Amino acid sequence: MVTDFVIRCLILFYSLCSNLNEQNSFENPIVKQGRLGSPLVETSPFVFENKLYLLENNQLFWDVQGASLHTKSTWFWAPDSYSTLRDIPFLSKVYFESIGRGANLLVNMTPDTTGQIPEAEVERLSDYGKNLDNIFATPLGSTSTKDNKSVEKLVLNFPKKHKVNLLVLEEDIENGQHIKSYKVDANVKNQWKTIAEGQSIGRKRVQFFKQIMTHKIRLPIYGDSEDLVVKNFEIFFTDI
Repeated sequence: MVTDFVIRCLILFYSLCSNLNEQNSFENPIVKQGRLGSPLVETSPFVFENKLYLLENNQLFWDVQGASLHTKSTWFWAPDSYSTLRDIPFLSKVYFESIGRGANLLVNMTPDTTGQIPEAEVERLSDYGKNLDNIFATPLGSTSTKDNKSVEKLVLNFPKKHKVNLLVLEEDIENGQHIKSYKVDANVKNQWKTIAEGQSIGRKRVQFFKQIMTHKIRLPIYGDSEDLVVKNFEIFFTDI
């Protein structure tokens, strides 16, 4: 299993290569290393909700972003810094707007005068992890493209109607990123209603949508290549 760290190292390596135009899909854009701390609320590396490509010297490039998070209001430790620890809603928002948009997230912790990470900070991050585990522990349904065969639509059937408001999508990018857009439709009163959509999936997309009650969800995906492979498609309900 390829970790986020390995993916980031590979992206950096390819950004230094001279033949990047031959390495990438999406009409061969140049891959450039993203900037730590780049805003991810409105733009993202894989879900190009503002611009699919950026123009630089008449060449298109794919801007891969990373987010850098410090757990307190300041970067460095101070005797009174415990009171400024980020709360769980803030940390969760950072997760959804970085990891949830295909970016890498670097969590920065600073030791105190003993050389150790303060216990309060450790506890806060532990609670943060438990909160994420609770959200994603039990999907209402999950599916994927089977046997490496490309499909244009995946369908999730629930035994009974459920409230849903959160999805997770992962594209199989071992052979490149090929899905250029997607929609998520819910069956409501025997009619399909679009509840979410996006321009790309890439490594991971975590997306909230307006709560709805349904027993069936489908995922149409679109792209120019035949290699449209969804590694993971999950649906959840959370009240956070």
